[in-house]
Amino acid sequence: MKNIMLFAFLVFITHTSYAQQPVVKFNKEAFQRNLVGQHGITLQWISWDYRGTVKITEENNVLKIRGVQKSKENITDSVR
Repeated sequence: MKNIMLFAFLVFITHTSYAQQPVVKFNKEAFQRNLVGQHGITLQWISWDYRGTVKITEENNVLKIRGVQKSKENITDSVR
C-alpha cells in the first residue's frame, strides 16, 4: 500500500511541477526587421566610452554586417 501511495504522489508531483509550457514560436521576419539598421559597437580594449557604428543590411535574403570602431588614443587599435 505504501508503494502505491508513493507512486501516486510521484505521478502527481511530476505532472503538476513539470507541466509543459506553451511553445514560443520564433518569428524570423520580426527578428530581421529589428536587426536590420544601424547600431553601436564597442570593443572592450578600445573604449566603452564611445561607440563605433555597425550597419546591418539584407541583400538577396542574406544578412550582412559592416562596421568599425577606432581608438581615439592610437591608430593601431580598431575593430572592423
